[in-house]
Amino acid sequence: MILVLDTHAEDVFIGFWDRNKSRWEPQETFLGGRELNSLIIGKLSPIKTADLNGIIVAAGPGSFTGLRIGISVANAIAYVKDIPIVALAGTETRDELLQKGLRMLESAGSQFDVAVIPFYGADPHITKPKS
Repeated sequence: MILVLDTHAEDVFIGFWDRNKSRWEPQETFLGGRELNSLIIGKLSPIKTADLNGIIVAAGPGSFTGLRIGISVANAIAYVKDIPIVALAGTETRDELLQKGLRMLESAGSQFDVAVIPFYGADPHITKPKS
């Protein structure tokens, strides 16, 4: 199974692509919001991640916080499970993310090599704290 994760926008996508059957098993889109970290962890149960052999993640551009959380979670899973991870920036659709990511995974080897980084597209807009 390949985990496909896209957290660059308010609508977050998590999908598991079964290479053997060439279909999603399962896929889900939901609003991330302020609880994005706990929502992702809750949806990535040990049962779903047991058979992972690769991760494809959308690297941006997009939400600073969404990308930071999504890519951090994906990197952690790839590192712990010692599986390859690839990141794509600027993909238009989830199908494009999947197809390009699958091609990248073919040449990525079978183990975790290096953590991927987000592409924010601009400097983060950080506001000054209230006094």
